[in-house]
Amino acid sequence: MPNPKSITLRHIFYDHNHWQEYIGMRELDPNIIQQVESMMKCGDYPEHVKYYVCPKCGTREKRAFRCKTRLCTHCGKQFADAWAIKMERDLYEVIHRHMIFTIPSSIWPFMDEHRYLWKVMLDTVYQVLQEMMSGHDWGDVVPGVICIFHPFGKDLKFNPHVHALVTEGGLKKDTMDEWIPVTYFPFKILRKKWQYLLLKNLRKATKNTLTHWTIEEPCFEKYQNGFYVRAKDRVWNTRELGNYVVRYVRHPAIAESRIIGYDGKTVTFYYDRMDDSESNGQRVEVTLPVMEFIDKIVNLIPPKGFKMIRHYGLYSRNQKKKAKEIMNGLQLYDKKKEEKLNSMLNNVWKPLCPKCGETMIPEECYYPT
Repeated sequence: MPNPKSITLRHIFYDHNHWQEYIGMRELDPNIIQQVESMMKCGDYPEHVKYYVCPKCGTREKRAFRCKTRLCTHCGKQFADAWAIKMERDLYEVIHRHMIFTIPSSIWPFMDEHRYLWKVMLDTVYQVLQEMMSGHDWGDVVPGVICIFHPFGKDLKFNPHVHALVTEGGLKKDTMDEWIPVTYFPFKILRKKWQYLLLKNLRKATKNTLTHWTIEEPCFEKYQNGFYVRAKDRVWNTRELGNYVVRYVRHPAIAESRIIGYDGKTVTFYYDRMDDSESNGQRVEVTLPVMEFIDKIVNLIPPKGFKMIRHYGLYSRNQKKKAKEIMNGLQLYDKKKEEKLNSMLNNVWKPLCPKCGETMIPEECYYPT
């Protein structure tokens, strides 16, 4: 049995031609095949390289191009580092709430079969939050919301849910010149509103494929308190917030450090169970046949073109530029910090010189012919 430290997804997919055996048993979307095979070849293209040179001592280094897929743990780490800096750069200097919107397991198969409905979940989260934060004594407000769709749980089961990063407040909608703090989110109303609006929007999007009697009515009957929403976590510091969210939501399906056993026929991995107070932190080990493990990994690849991360309100593409200027005037956004982090972002993908530690600069690229 290989040393657990040497077990990688690439090794499991390559070993005994497991991947070729798997695609021989399934009809797969070309996008899925391309994603997996890019991950398997990540960093292996001898002619697909970029050369870097140290401006201080002249040392020259060669780096292979990376695959940049969501499956690849190496590229996932690099992407997470860059995304944390982007988050810190773009977030406003206000308290944010980290929320998790879930749906019952009875709807999971329906959402797995109709994956175009994932966007409906994301859009509904913003609709819920906008309604929850408007219509009070202070009037309507426009919050900043970043939603991240997560199609899996730690046990690799299909478990669609949405992580939302929400400003505790927003700009007054009619004037857009005043920040209105909103710190109270009544959980009972939040849960019921999430349930009602999601089922309503799913029924509308599917043109009544989500029938009243088979899914909608049983959900209202069984979950009379609404669908579960976690909304307790508050974070102030933008750097801490960026790292916090990246740790929670922007990572590959499984970290290779969690794969603790592989014998050519089965794969063993673990996860920490956090779903209730009694099992808090309990380590659970799972052993699966190789084909079942590969099937779970492949099933978590999103449809081509689907955006897992979406920005709404003050963080949306249409409003972000104007909102930054307004928030800067209210001293709730730092333009100087933005310039500093932009320079850091430009160096995320550049290697350090092995001799003097200076940031190397790209010199030339070679692409496959």
